[in-house]
Amino acid sequence: MAQALTLTTLPKLSATTHAMLLVGVHGHGAEYEALLTASTVAEREQQQTLQRADNKTGISIEQVRDLYTATRSKSGGKKRVWIIESADTMSRDAQNAFLKLLEEPPADVLFILCVSDEYALLPTIRSRTQVVHASPLLTGNAKAYLQAHNITPELASQLVFLADSSATELEKLVNNPAYQAKQLDCAATAKHLISDGLFEKISSIHHIANDREQVLTVLRLTLKMLTTLAPRNAHQKASIVQLHGFLEAYERISNNANTRIQLLRAVHYGL
Repeated sequence: MAQALTLTTLPKLSATTHAMLLVGVHGHGAEYEALLTASTVAEREQQQTLQRADNKTGISIEQVRDLYTATRSKSGGKKRVWIIESADTMSRDAQNAFLKLLEEPPADVLFILCVSDEYALLPTIRSRTQVVHASPLLTGNAKAYLQAHNITPELASQLVFLADSSATELEKLVNNPAYQAKQLDCAATAKHLISDGLFEKISSIHHIANDREQVLTVLRLTLKMLTTLAPRNAHQKASIVQLHGFLEAYERISNNANTRIQLLRAVHYGL
């Protein structure tokens, strides 16, 4: 078995903990860390995961109601772990329903809520969980993991950049080829938006503009590239102007502005 991604610290649970809020690194979730934690608490067959449906923007109240029913069954005395991925996407109604579950937690169940933004959850949920922040993934551990998976040095450097210190993200990049290809494509598009001519930039925009999630991923990578390169760039002023334009586009698109218009504004910013 290939080397695991070693974390600086694994969460230590108090004896009375029924729910853990596991906060990811740099905007990433903490699903990998959740699985490691679950493995120390319960046998594999006693671990289950709740994910948002593919056609939904977040976890629905119906899913939480089903979770309530599932956790009422008897376990035969064995500890059960429910990992709730992207728990910060729960609707307000879903959060209120989940709060009722936390108010009467089953004695044999541990909930691990994986979030990127803990403050997207109700304060009453946060107060009933043990909050743990996932440790940043060390570059040396990431490289050792990639080497154990026979990743070429060139691809490894790209994956380390994309993972952005998140064990969850790196594990997903390595073990989900379709996801890896999509993220690499997003990184390539980000490079085009930074360094290509105006015509090529507009062509790249038309390629991605209909997929809001992909646009936001491209913009996050664009901002990271510009932030990394700007201090070393001979044309530092131009990089800072680009950074400002793409940051403005990211903020507006995050607030549901038209993707195509905002991207076009960003590439024309400062011209």
